Amino acid sequence: HNCNVLIDDESVKEFSNPNNFQIVPINEVVEKSDLVITLGGDGTLLRVVRYINSEKNKFIAVNFGRLGFLTEISEDELLDCLESVQNGTAKCDARNMLQVTIYRHDEEIFSSPFLNDVFIQKGAGEQLIDLVVRLKDEPFLSTRGDGVIFATPTGSTAYSLSAGGSIVHPELKAVLITPICPHSLTSRPVVLPADSPLSVIVPNKKDLVIVVDGRSPVLLAYGDVIKINSYPIPLHLIQSANEGYFSILRHKLNWGAPNLVNES
Repeated sequence: HNCNVLIDDESVKEFSNPNNFQIVPINEVVEKSDLVITLGGDGTLLRVVRYINSEKNKFIAVNFGRLGFLTEISEDELLDCLESVQNGTAKCDARNMLQVTIYRHDEEIFSSPFLNDVFIQKGAGEQLIDLVVRLKDEPFLSTRGDGVIFATPTGSTAYSLSAGGSIVHPELKAVLITPICPHSLTSRPVVLPADSPLSVIVPNKKDLVIVVDGRSPVLLAYGDVIKINSYPIPLHLIQSANEGYFSILRHKLNWGAPNLVNES
């Protein structure tokens, strides 16, 4: 179709004949492309979407991994999916994203958008931790346990679900707060509007880390302020023509299946 093709400088190593590609860093692939194709699993997509800086980007996430919950396009669907994008018939989801920013001594030391989740958790060997989630700088939710997860609706079916959080449809603009192994039966997940300004202050003498969309942990220090806010740019994700959101839930997470009883 006479399209200019960019490829990132790591992925190009997998191609035997990359002469038709313009080789650039991965962030430039996203910044300069109208359509971004990821070949891998959910982790591959999560690694790339942090570079989104414009609503022009559309993403085709092709599953070459195991579960492939976010990467719903199968290998066999890819060419037909490309054709549908080219002729304007492709269906597209707008997935809202959130942003995490860490301040230390009033200086920003880390900031990143995320599609799935951010979680604050105790380090190895650390005892239970007490965390207070603030809404508009006022104490909102207190939890004592292993930590707390902040998830988008897209990420509600990931770590948050394993920790007892709700399934939230990805078309909703929301943030889900899920305590991790809370030491209380009354500490429950909470769903808030996505534009709710949330924050956590790291308590004293605690070895804590924060993990953003499964990337390498960032070590936190006493007094660090973690802020969670809505990210203004959504992820435009091309849908599979063969499977919808709930069929993926049923097939890949066995959602809604009846309990089987062995009558033998």
